[in-house]
Amino acid sequence: MSASGVSESSSSAPRMATGASQIAATCSSNDRLCIALRARAGSFSALLRSRRAAGNVFPRISIVGRLEDWVEMSIYLNSPAVSSPVARYGGRMPGVRRIRECFASFEPERVGSDGLDRAAVAVVLREGGEGAELLFIERATRSGDPWSGHMAFPGGRLEAGDPTSRAAAERETLEEVGLSLGGAEYIGGLGDIQGHRRFDQSRLVVSAHVFFAEEPGPMALQVSEVRSSLWFPLTGILDRERHVAYRSAETGSMEFPGVLVGEPGRHVVWGLTYRFLELFMEAIERPLPDRSTEFDLSTFPRN
Repeated sequence: MSASGVSESSSSAPRMATGASQIAATCSSNDRLCIALRARAGSFSALLRSRRAAGNVFPRISIVGRLEDWVEMSIYLNSPAVSSPVARYGGRMPGVRRIRECFASFEPERVGSDGLDRAAVAVVLREGGEGAELLFIERATRSGDPWSGHMAFPGGRLEAGDPTSRAAAERETLEEVGLSLGGAEYIGGLGDIQGHRRFDQSRLVVSAHVFFAEEPGPMALQVSEVRSSLWFPLTGILDRERHVAYRSAETGSMEFPGVLVGEPGRHVVWGLTYRFLELFMEAIERPLPDRSTEFDLSTFPRN
């Protein structure tokens, strides 16, 4: 574990294993190969996508071709050096310069918002001890607030005086955490997401904007809105041990993908913020682990 509590993965290449003992260890009792549903490339990926489209999210994969070849590939994909998304990139995350380049060609998706409520959030980056970091806030617990206690990016609803969603994101960030983005570098727009119908948010469209704050300084939290704030390294976002299935009183029996970015049972990014995080990681060419094919999520109930 690193000083920040983020697991560090080895980037050394695994040795492809062969032999009867490895075959026996990798095959199930009914002689079906336990192919790790972590494969993203080639025929594996195509097969998984087609089966998920047909409603079979966790398919059994029958063996085609030489058993030894499939066993070798399974052992390779399951080995610690490649099963971790961090290890796939050699433990490296793009710096701010590369993030700028990614957003120079990124085309954010927009949602028509005529007649709908609008809100905006700021995805704020800084350089930390382990590379680029993201700013998250923990919203204050408030009765009647649909985002009460949630982990989020700073932001809020557009007001009459806001000329653009970007201006609203900047204003809300200053109000909520005391961070002025007036002198920060604007990286680009991340796009719009419409709220979830299940949580009575379908009439809300949220826009996200990405900034780089070179020297953000200490936070001055608006305690009526924000309980806490934290900076979290991008490398930790790809730590698969931090990816959980989130459930709380408001989600009922439904489970949602989440990322643990702080204290267990408290600092879990899920819902709308998770969806924006997913967009951001795709934009910088470091997509989040595929929750339906790469690993089983452990349930993480909220305290």
